[in-house]
Amino acid sequence: MKAARLKVDLDATAARLQHVGLEHAVEMLGERLAEGVKTEASTHAFLDRLLDDERAFREERRVRTSLGLSGLPTGDEVMATAILDRRSALESGVQAGVARRVGGNS
Repeated sequence: MKAARLKVDLDATAARLQHVGLEHAVEMLGERLAEGVKTEASTHAFLDRLLDDERAFREERRVRTSLGLSGLPTGDEVMATAILDRRSALESGVQAGVARRVGGNS
């Protein structure tokens, strides 16, 4: 005897998730459901994974927003500044070395 197949209305579930403010869970629902079926995950393991996705998304968004509001430079800006500082230090060192050589030869 074949196992009975239940028809799942993901649109209704997605709408319920959206209604309670779980926007990222809505985006991940199909992927996590397919993963859960493939691995034969238990219902609570599937739900835990979906909620972990939502929590991680919210934490990432919170940190991004906080950094944006803080006015601190982003990673790219920090890297560019570090490169410019290093270049400036190297040029200063070269100029100081040239000045020592020129001053020492007179």
